[in-house]
Amino acid sequence: MCTTAVLVSTPWSFTLARTVERLFPGKRGVQIAKKILTNTLLAPINISLVFTAIILLQGHSLRTARTKIKNDMPKTFVIGSFYWPFISFINFRFIPLDYRPIIGSIAGALWNIYVSSAANNPKLNPDGSIKASAGPAPTLLAETSGTGVPALQEAWKTVDQNKKDL
Repeated sequence: MCTTAVLVSTPWSFTLARTVERLFPGKRGVQIAKKILTNTLLAPINISLVFTAIILLQGHSLRTARTKIKNDMPKTFVIGSFYWPFISFINFRFIPLDYRPIIGSIAGALWNIYVSSAANNPKLNPDGSIKASAGPAPTLLAETSGTGVPALQEAWKTVDQNKKDL
């Protein structure tokens, strides 16, 4: 995720933010709406770039990346469409221009937690097919809400498998 953030999402976000601010300067409602709409309409590009970069960094093919985008980008886009307009409105309306990157970065860090989870979804097979779920998957929720046994067992299996692969 760090590599993807440095090489993909940060340059995209920085360029988009500067472009949108130049195209629609100001804090009036119309300018804010145009900025939010532009960001929302271009979000699928950013999500697709991030998913592609992560899949390629994991050693998978472009075909796998395309499958990942087809299966997971629409859901991620919908969730982002509820999150980012709210953040953008606050940022464009109430935050001075010089501090907007800081607020955007903080919001982006939270968003990247979700995108990392979506991008590293274990349901994707290396051939691009989707794994069938064989029961409840270990989740962070399982780790924090009482019993972490399934998640811990899965973590140990992964560690053991990685030792065998070395």
